[in-house]
Amino acid sequence: MLNRLKQILAPIRYWKELPLRPMGDRPATTTAPASKIPPIVIQTWEDRLFGKSHLREMEHFLRT
Repeated sequence: MLNRLKQILAPIRYWKELPLRPMGDRPATTTAPASKIPPIVIQTWEDRLFGKSHLREMEHFLRT
């Protein structure tokens, strides 16, 4: 029953994310000493378009 409800609501959640928005590249803001792990996160996707809430969470992650 719960899985069926999730299946019904999934398209509605998707439509709330539209329009998809682009996210650009961002340069590293600091450098790390050679003995430490660099503060760089590299993520890849097929394109640069994300839903509103996904983009908001990624931007929050980049700010902190």
